[in-house]
Amino acid sequence: MKRIVLFIIAILLTTTAFPQCWSKLGGGGDYFVALKTDGSLWGWGNNNYGQLANGSFSGTSTSPTQIGTGTSWSTISGGDQHILALKNDGTLWAWGYNFWGQLGNANTVNLSAVTMVGTDNNWLQAVAGGNNSFALKTNGKIYAWGHNGYGQHGNGTTSATQVLILPTQVGTDSNWAQIAGGSGHCMALKSNGTLWGWGYNTTGQVGVNSTSNVLVPTQVGTDSDWAKVFCGDAHTFAIKTNGSLWAWGTNNYGQLGNGNTTNQLTPVLIDTLHAWANIIGGSSHTLAVTTNGDLYVCGYNGYGALGNGTTVALNTLTQIGIGSSWSHVGAGWYFSEAIKSDGTAWGWGKNNYGQTGSGTSGGNVLLPASVNSIGCTPTEIQFVEQQDILVYPNPSRVDEQVVISSKLPFQEVLIFNLHGELVYKQLDSKKSLELHHLPEGMYVLKIKTNQSVQTRKLIRTK
Repeated sequence: MKRIVLFIIAILLTTTAFPQCWSKLGGGGDYFVALKTDGSLWGWGNNNYGQLANGSFSGTSTSPTQIGTGTSWSTISGGDQHILALKNDGTLWAWGYNFWGQLGNANTVNLSAVTMVGTDNNWLQAVAGGNNSFALKTNGKIYAWGHNGYGQHGNGTTSATQVLILPTQVGTDSNWAQIAGGSGHCMALKSNGTLWGWGYNTTGQVGVNSTSNVLVPTQVGTDSDWAKVFCGDAHTFAIKTNGSLWAWGTNNYGQLGNGNTTNQLTPVLIDTLHAWANIIGGSSHTLAVTTNGDLYVCGYNGYGALGNGTTVALNTLTQIGIGSSWSHVGAGWYFSEAIKSDGTAWGWGKNNYGQTGSGTSGGNVLLPASVNSIGCTPTEIQFVEQQDILVYPNPSRVDEQVVISSKLPFQEVLIFNLHGELVYKQLDSKKSLELHHLPEGMYVLKIKTNQSVQTRKLIRTK
């Protein structure tokens, strides 16, 4: 018995490292862009229009590659094939596809290098849509440029050939607080809590109870308690100040999450039970994260973009996994990306160009796979033995019951695999852990007492 205890202590004194570094996701068509915590900018996937800003218009990358050398990026937004990004100094930058002038640099030439848009340094938010762009300045004014076939410019006109190659103000109002953009429509919140939209509206994505394109900013209903708005390609989500979640627009695959596949022309109530932190719509699917880190999905799943191991569509928001560790989500054409609270990034879904970032290409990824964290600095977890809590047997066979012996009362037991995924959760002081579902391997066990959170390494063997 003494030999076993000594072996357990030797294990518990070692360390395990997890890469932590991703902070924000930017989206994309068949590519993806994201920011790290050090302010550097990275991309992966298809580069046919210079999306990876590496000086070429060809090739792919199955793992993140750094875009430029700067570390002062603050936000990033990927459209169908072009990208907008803001730096900490308030300047706006763009690159990629530019046939419709969506890069805002006074021409229609594609760019394979990060290029500054104008000289202004008071940009607050930028959104890359399908073939158009929107941005908000710190003075509360909205600007639009690029394609205007559906009235995206918000200036009362629509033309398939009319383009704006420079940012141009939408209307004259200067009390805008937030913007969101789809492939052809724009939604915006004013500082008074009202919600407005314009642009492409054939499936009701603007939310004004019609299917006609909306050529000028038009208020959605009369409510003035909207807090946040989010867009997919042709569907829209919004959260009210009371935390309730609403959706409208295209719903052919159930991407609104309201239990059916009928398009909605005005906001419909989706949920009042959860506190939602981040929502993103892809081409035909939706990802949503609650404030406590639960991940919910719905919509099209033909390539595995819902990350639940199947290719079956869902028409209600459904939690995937049992972990409560997600913090941010992003989406592209039939694939998804997400960041966990530990800074790791994960990708799944369509992967023909390596757009999941997992280092492979060619096959669909049906479950979240770790994005290759090149350049990430590992954060080490110390495992130090304390005699007030013992976990035994450890190592344990997969058919053995694991027991916690504790001198202190404990309220919670969490077990994570080495990818950082929560695989077991117990919210009481029951000492026997039901772990028969855990295969052989090494795990991180966290035990929360009324005095501390203690960490143990748990090994499962055959």
